Amino acid sequence: MKDTVTEYAKAVDNDEISACLYVKQACRRHLHDLEAGEFIFDKKAARLAIGFSKILRHYKGEFAGHRFNPEPWQQFIKGSIFGWKHKDGRRRFRFAYVEVPRKNGKTFMAADVALQGLVADFEPAADIYSVATKRDQAKIVWTDAKHMAKRCPSLAAKITSLTTGLYVDATASKFEPLSKDTKSMDGLNPHFAIGDEVHAWEDDNLFRQMEEGMGARRQPLFLLITTAGHNIDGVCYRLRDHVISVLDGFADGNYIDDHFFGIIYTLDEGDDWKDENTWPKANPNLGVSKRLEILRSQVKFALQVPSEEFTVKRKQFNIWTAGKSKWLDMERWLKCDGEIDLELLKREPCHLGIDLSSIQDLTATVALFPPGVYSEWTVVPRLYLPEDRLDFREKVDKRPYKLWEKQGYLLTTPGDVIDLNFIKRDILDLADTYNVIDAGFDPWKAIEMATSLGAEGVEMVQMRQGHATLGAPSLYLEKLVLGKQLRHAGHPVLRWMAGNTAVIRDVNDNIRPDKSATRARIDGIVALVMALGRAIVHMDEPPPEIHIIENQ
Repeated sequence: MKDTVTEYAKAVDNDEISACLYVKQACRRHLHDLEAGEFIFDKKAARLAIGFSKILRHYKGEFAGHRFNPEPWQQFIKGSIFGWKHKDGRRRFRFAYVEVPRKNGKTFMAADVALQGLVADFEPAADIYSVATKRDQAKIVWTDAKHMAKRCPSLAAKITSLTTGLYVDATASKFEPLSKDTKSMDGLNPHFAIGDEVHAWEDDNLFRQMEEGMGARRQPLFLLITTAGHNIDGVCYRLRDHVISVLDGFADGNYIDDHFFGIIYTLDEGDDWKDENTWPKANPNLGVSKRLEILRSQVKFALQVPSEEFTVKRKQFNIWTAGKSKWLDMERWLKCDGEIDLELLKREPCHLGIDLSSIQDLTATVALFPPGVYSEWTVVPRLYLPEDRLDFREKVDKRPYKLWEKQGYLLTTPGDVIDLNFIKRDILDLADTYNVIDAGFDPWKAIEMATSLGAEGVEMVQMRQGHATLGAPSLYLEKLVLGKQLRHAGHPVLRWMAGNTAVIRDVNDNIRPDKSATRARIDGIVALVMALGRAIVHMDEPPPEIHIIENQ
């Protein structure tokens, strides 16, 4: 039985298809889950869902009247949504988030999903809604579905089209557009909901109303489709962050949300949006529904009229223009996962970085070993949370803290606030085990501990959190990652923090980690930068140039 969903995932994973990190992670999640066996991939169900798409016909432009032939990326998305199931046969995914630039066919794909939910999902009284902030926007997907249904004889025979919606009398099912300005949205019982251009949603009311209404359905689906926006405080950006957390977390078997499917077509950090070679990453339908010559003209216009640059980045390349950009190349970071034998490091020289958090949050100490036993810089993190806050922080941060503690990646201190004496004793144990040259710390929160550790013989050095202090080690850390000159053994907590970290630049283009740019945790990376800063001070010569490894 042909499995075009897995074929696409393998092609992306093997770099046969140009794809950004988030698309690669979505495909790797699929391949990982095939092996894990927690859920079942029903190839027949996926094939039938894709087959339903192929009975539909275009009604606009040059393809009007032609059957819809979904592209491989569209088959991957729809086949994943309908193919992945629980062992009892229910569909796995209740939510699907698809972020892709304009003119890549996402509205047609959403209408396709809505029609399948209306007539071919075996759900009595299937209530389908297209939802948006304004009724005109909500009607876009619904209008596409109406015209598609009219041009398919088998659907036209079942569906009655009225100005208020599409109706199937035989099953008492309906498909209607809804918007925030609808008089009342209480009492809804959606089987499928299609959220259109979610980046424009001012708050999470629409999302919550649909989510709560789906509670009585056996296998509901909330499909969220959008391009990038600029409101990083809105519900869309929070959903996007959640998708990224899901995609980051699956590789450890740490299912952050195994009912949430997500895929984001955009450019990778560091890609030049003006370089045509990068454009297929963000535009999977380039050359099909999206014309190369039109995209070229839009980019050219943005180069001539700088005020248009942000618009082109958002709409054509799916780049959020108000969000702080993430810093480290996570593809390269993942390749720095060499194993570490702690026994070999005993009594080896190292430098510590200590980042004390508020009394109830994550706190980090990082031991950094210059090249010696290993040819790379070797990172040994120590990350702490109050034991009584594990449940709370796991719910808020949506990270598997209890599992990480069980696996030894996270240490807990007694009580519900950080026990500084516990951390002090742990640092002294590090000093007894390794040859700690010195420890850098942020004086804002750690003066008392630093004084106490200094009295125990640990050389403590203040490192204020500005560009003058952290600029050089931040830049050098970036180069170490790009050159695969770092070794962190795939530590999952540190990897999560690396993915969270954004940087702030000064007028001279110096960088440092920016704690204000995200609500997520970056303490381990800040501690790593401080440890590297101390190591650089002890070098006899300036840090050596790092050869950036291409095409790793």
